[in-house]
Amino acid sequence: MKKYCPKCLNVYSNLDTCPECRHEPPLSVPEDNEPVLLDKIDYLKAEMLKPLLKDHGIPALFKGGHADAFGMNIGMRLDVISVLVPFSAYDEAKNILSMLDGAFDETSEESF
Repeated sequence: MKKYCPKCLNVYSNLDTCPECRHEPPLSVPEDNEPVLLDKIDYLKAEMLKPLLKDHGIPALFKGGHADAFGMNIGMRLDVISVLVPFSAYDEAKNILSMLDGAFDETSEESF
């Protein structure tokens, strides 16, 4: 059974205590529409993920700062984006993210 930490919003399987927050609060079973953390990713990956989630009908909230390399508007963006999705869509969103990372399941018939 998957549970999540109401403090850091991470999802875990077969745990009762969040390894990130160490002890409090205990993990709980989220409601289907409860926002949970899909992952923390860089700006470029977030921009690639947005249309994929939208195409699959998965609502998502992308939260992050604005940090450009060397504090200027040139070079690579160094933003760390937290991606939140509803718990009911977590597994599908995780699968989409893993495909984006190149972890394709060769037996899958689904394609983008």
